[in-house]
Amino acid sequence: MNRNVILWPLALLTFAVMIGACTGSQPPTTVLIPPTPAAPTVTPVLPTPMPPTATSQPPTATPAPPTPTQLPSTPETPQTTPTEQPTRIAFEPGATSATIAGNLTAQSADHYVLRAMADQIIDVSVFTPQDATRLVMYGVDGTVLKSGMGESPHFRGYLPKTQDYLIRVEANSSVEYTLSVMIPQRIAFQPGTTSASIEGELSPHSSHHYVLRAMADQIMEVSVSVPQITSRPEDVVQLVVYGVDGTVLKSGMGGPPSFRGYLPTTQDYLIHVAASDRPIQYTLDVMIPQRITFQPGATSEVIRGSITGHSTHHYVLRAMANQSMWVNIASPTGDVFPEIYGQDGTVLKRVADDSPSWEGELPSSQDYWVNAVSLGQDTTYTIEISITD
Repeated sequence: MNRNVILWPLALLTFAVMIGACTGSQPPTTVLIPPTPAAPTVTPVLPTPMPPTATSQPPTATPAPPTPTQLPSTPETPQTTPTEQPTRIAFEPGATSATIAGNLTAQSADHYVLRAMADQIIDVSVFTPQDATRLVMYGVDGTVLKSGMGESPHFRGYLPKTQDYLIRVEANSSVEYTLSVMIPQRIAFQPGTTSASIEGELSPHSSHHYVLRAMADQIMEVSVSVPQITSRPEDVVQLVVYGVDGTVLKSGMGGPPSFRGYLPTTQDYLIHVAASDRPIQYTLDVMIPQRITFQPGATSEVIRGSITGHSTHHYVLRAMANQSMWVNIASPTGDVFPEIYGQDGTVLKRVADDSPSWEGELPSSQDYWVNAVSLGQDTTYTIEISITD
């Protein structure tokens, strides 16, 4: 065989390899995938409320609205298909919550949607016997409230804007579940007042939810009365009080439907009123007294205010055992009277005493309530208080 015939294909192969080496290959394009933000969790902490010091500042009678919790700005891509139509959740007229029972097969999800307002608090929970579900929540604008990755099926927080919010319940295996959605009714005191009274009615085994803003070290009194029940109201109504951070002030397990105590932190506090096995009409009373503090070195204080007919303004001040206190209320109509009692419930003066003044020695070191009670028409008043050793 001719030697040139053998070498010619080898030369062509060598030339092709040299051309490929000179040309080179392009580097791959890097794609950055943003992480899915984790939703905030709430860890309940049982409180040990401590009374405020004598230097505590007077409270603001009208609670300020909350600052919305900062939410993740990177939206999660909703895992839905064009054929999925979410079920719209609508509360019954006057209600603050809704409960939905559902059933999921393996590797499936149920989809819900509801309308809510900016700065409202929403509380969503999924209950299952096996705790085998995941909860995903996001706004129609893509804002993720809860991603559902490795977390309990519960969310409580402030809504960033007025819009529809989508709720997805997912399961890896077949399961029955209950979805609970709650948006509490906000309580706001009228300007210049220290309390609010709300009337409501409940069907058997139902509840109504309220929320109000209060400051650390303020004293809050909450009570529920049922007009048709004169004794043991706890048999027909239950009261639960807790902070938006999960701090429980009253669990509702036994005892009368009332609470009085010092608030541990500045935040929103939720109040649940629940009926037992019978329908009820109730009155919810919430009071946060205005704290009185004397100027440095002073032994007295003068307070001026205005009051509507047949209402009460609440004040509180700190005093020591064996100190002498003098209280006098003057009004143009002559029908505003003081009511005085201690934090421990010791009554020093009742409104029925029908006197605008009281003077006496204090039995113990504690906070004392000095309430201005109107028994007549709208009027102005002046309270003079002095405390001496």
